[in-house]
Amino acid sequence: MRVLSDNHMHTEYSSDGRGHAVGSIRDIVESARNVGLREIIISDHGPGHSLYGIKRKKLKEIRNEIDILNEEYDDINILMGMESNVMSYRGIIDLDFDEIQMLDRLSVGFHYGIIPKDLRTFFIFLVLNPISKVFKPLKKYVIKESTDALIKIVEDYPIDIITHPGSKVELDIERLSRVCELHGTALEINSHHSRLDIDSIKLAMKSEVKFSFGSDAHRPGRVGDLDNAVKRAIECKLPKDRIINIIDTKEKEH
Repeated sequence: MRVLSDNHMHTEYSSDGRGHAVGSIRDIVESARNVGLREIIISDHGPGHSLYGIKRKKLKEIRNEIDILNEEYDDINILMGMESNVMSYRGIIDLDFDEIQMLDRLSVGFHYGIIPKDLRTFFIFLVLNPISKVFKPLKKYVIKESTDALIKIVEDYPIDIITHPGSKVELDIERLSRVCELHGTALEINSHHSRLDIDSIKLAMKSEVKFSFGSDAHRPGRVGDLDNAVKRAIECKLPKDRIINIIDTKEKEH
């Protein structure tokens, strides 16, 4: 088994001078080539993140920069992605469809640092969610509402990957995975975050949903650092054909 691509990484565009992520797109590309990757997805934070989201006016600049680099390098495929944010429990993200058309891949995840679009989302995600971690009677409600929100997004948007599912808010992974299977959306095994964890992977494996490895690198030196994700997949005996960014080296030889 060989990892073909790293499907989640950030550049200095995710920082806006705040130091959250460092390195230019070119820096990321050079690092990826050095570790033998054939493809990467640049997945900077969507504009709805109040601290680290990219500026909308930068979208065309990023698109142009990636197009130029793809012409320069013939040994790696550079895809423009975006790690969009859940902005509303009504199933709304922080990109409109014209902006989505500029992307090669679209990811989505829950993140703190957003300003929710409505009071209900604010109350569930930023108030009830933290309380539910210590006051268990609320947990079932928060899980259902959060899972419903992601399902609505998967049904309404062309989502390729759900990033670190369960990391910021608990989710019904088994129910979510069945919907993702139907829509061709992969669940990320994030090498930086603990989710998907072992138990969650096993629950998701009950469906035929695909999985994606992502380093969630915020600096060039971490690009391709997928060991934690790979170890979890191996421990769960996750079939290789369920992972979208690996190749079977034995099959390739034949």
